[in-house]
Amino acid sequence: RDDRYTSQAVFVRQFGLLPIQLRQVWRGDAVRSLDYGPATELTATTTAKRDLLLIQVESLDVGAIEPAMPRLAARAAEGVWFLRCLAYHGPGGSSDCDVAIIEGAEPRWDAVSFDQPGYPWPNSWIMNLRRNGWDAVLVHGLPGTYFGFAQVMPRLGYELWDLAQLQLVQHPDEFGARDNELIGAVVPRLAQLASPFVLH
Repeated sequence: RDDRYTSQAVFVRQFGLLPIQLRQVWRGDAVRSLDYGPATELTATTTAKRDLLLIQVESLDVGAIEPAMPRLAARAAEGVWFLRCLAYHGPGGSSDCDVAIIEGAEPRWDAVSFDQPGYPWPNSWIMNLRRNGWDAVLVHGLPGTYFGFAQVMPRLGYELWDLAQLQLVQHPDEFGARDNELIGAVVPRLAQLASPFVLH
């Protein structure tokens, strides 16, 4: 039985990330490439330069989505909606899903994929777009230290809008910024993005 998608999740739920992180330190865990499959080149001539809004959420408070709905509804006919996707959640927690979406590769199951200083992220489609003229911003309602986002996202091609950049706070006994505060901080900044852009 293939238990790649359950065994690590059970282990992390029972023991947390510390044993995996200690194993990485003990082994000196060298940077290893992810399996990307066949290469496809993306250039400015192979795709039209249109703005791209990528919405990836684990959960969202209704108070946050209401102000955004008129804008989202206006774009619905032009968008692509993936009702279901495989959301990896191994040693890297929710950042494993980012690895899959941005790199197009399955995250590692023996280490935190983003916890690899210096890894070049050669398959980042965001970096490919940036090289071809797109602006790219990733909005994240947590501190930049969360799974190393502050050091990883620029190498993936993103400018990171985290708690500090958005001048938001994490309220006591809460995880990250409140959704409505996050949306409220992002919407006024949209005008500063140069078209074409990716907002994730």
